[in-house]
Amino acid sequence: MTAAFVLNEESKDRVLARLIRFVHSWDYSRHALEIVCERFSMGRTAQQNKALFGHAYRILKAETGNSLDDLHDFFCRRFFGEVEHEMFGMVVKRPARTTTTDEHGKRNVLKWDRFSEFFESVREFAASELQVDIPDPDPEWWKHQQKEAA
Repeated sequence: MTAAFVLNEESKDRVLARLIRFVHSWDYSRHALEIVCERFSMGRTAQQNKALFGHAYRILKAETGNSLDDLHDFFCRRFFGEVEHEMFGMVVKRPARTTTTDEHGKRNVLKWDRFSEFFESVREFAASELQVDIPDPDPEWWKHQQKEAA
């Protein structure tokens, strides 16, 4: 079981009270409790995710014919590296991590700043290797697409 407590100036007293209740309620006879404190960093935003899958990858799909899944797999391998994994008695390669899972396959969404680096690496590869321009994503892009489809 994991729990996250984000403290800021406005909520620190309330959140500290919750944290103390959590620590006091922990069953120490079964498991020790590790508390790690780090600077809070927001995960990638829904808008960033739409820019990648609904904008950049759609442009690349139209230009290359590759599926969104194949494009994501390729760019994750390129950005994060590859690891070997045994599957059905065979050794296969997969991305070392993805934008939503860590190297152990557990959910761990990239922080917004690292996701921005990933997105820019997709744009740079498209421009330099494929001669495909991926313009800055328009925040209203989804609305434009819905109007054009209608």
